Amino acid sequence: EPGYNLIEVKVVGESSEKKIEINSRIRKWQSSPNQFVAKLNSEQSEVFSKIFSVSSENRACVPDLCSESSVQNFQTTVPEENEMMPQESNKNLIFRFWNLANSKQRQIVNQLHLLKEDEFKLPEFERYRRAFQSAKEAGLIDELAQAIEVAEKNKEQ
Repeated sequence: EPGYNLIEVKVVGESSEKKIEINSRIRKWQSSPNQFVAKLNSEQSEVFSKIFSVSSENRACVPDLCSESSVQNFQTTVPEENEMMPQESNKNLIFRFWNLANSKQRQIVNQLHLLKEDEFKLPEFERYRRAFQSAKEAGLIDELAQAIEVAEKNKEQ
């Protein structure tokens, strides 16, 4: 079944007590209505979680890469949470786009010229994945967001 995953990875704890926490949200395609929906775990939650201990015994390391300075350099290059917000808003934009009627989705893609003629023959998921990629490459994400907002407002009226 078509789908995608949203994965969040965090390092929690201090020094020898560090753990890696992985939370994933699995989305699967449903056909009525056409949209992605959350897959639920056994507790009926949409978040699947796993925590791994990161002790010195189970930490694999390439010798040249594990010096204190290389670890410090790596830690300083990890983006702060507020630097990741554009990616979060892009995820939200995708969800909002998929919640629109098929006709509105197609209208937006045509309006912004995001697909070539032959790409309209692709399966829906691939077609709109390419449309978002095209918008990103052309610097049209803001225009795409505005078009989605207009379509949402028109839907409410």
